[in-house]
Amino acid sequence: SGKTVWSYTFGIAHPQGRPTVAENRLIFGAWDCHLYCVDCLSGTELWRWTNGSKNRLYSPGHVIPRVANGRVMIVAPDRYITNIDLYTGQQIWRIKQRKVRESTGISDDGKTFYAKTMDGEMIALPMNADSYSELWCADVGWGYDHSFCPLTVSRGVVYMANRRGKVAAVTEDGRIEGVGKFANSAANDIRQDRNGDIWISFIEGTIWRLNPQNSHLVNKMSIK
Repeated sequence: SGKTVWSYTFGIAHPQGRPTVAENRLIFGAWDCHLYCVDCLSGTELWRWTNGSKNRLYSPGHVIPRVANGRVMIVAPDRYITNIDLYTGQQIWRIKQRKVRESTGISDDGKTFYAKTMDGEMIALPMNADSYSELWCADVGWGYDHSFCPLTVSRGVVYMANRRGKVAAVTEDGRIEGVGKFANSAANDIRQDRNGDIWISFIEGTIWRLNPQNSHLVNKMSIK
């Protein structure tokens, strides 16, 4: 009907990243140094988490919370990875191990968390670990990068993009399948459709549909 069911007022900072819904909970970050969890049915705040900094530039304002098995994982411009209990909002662990920043993904089964580093690496961690535990790290060879484009998983391959129009494909066991250049600007987002094809939009105004054709090699993908 378009009628407002509920509204929730949390402050003056805006949320920029895509929110996540899990178990009737809405989780989102804002540029006020906080991550919020709200009841989807009532709009009641269940908990809020802060990184302890008063510097808003370190806020989780442009992150997509990755949620599975009762855990929430985020990275932010403060370059920390944080693991939080979905039900209580209590921080389980938090570490500044690599130069992560906003770009993350999650496996289809919810067991593995992926993040892109500012050194052009993709790292994989178990979602339910009680301390920082790195499964693997794949260096795709493009060096420094600060693009915020999320990572997307399709057919056992994780896709990530950089600020110069390059896209990399890494298998879920850490093997680099390919790196290709599709544009001259940063990617906005990577999404998959119901057929498993990959769609990528770039700041310069182009949209690419990538058809893996069972090869999964980025540099051999066709355009449709």
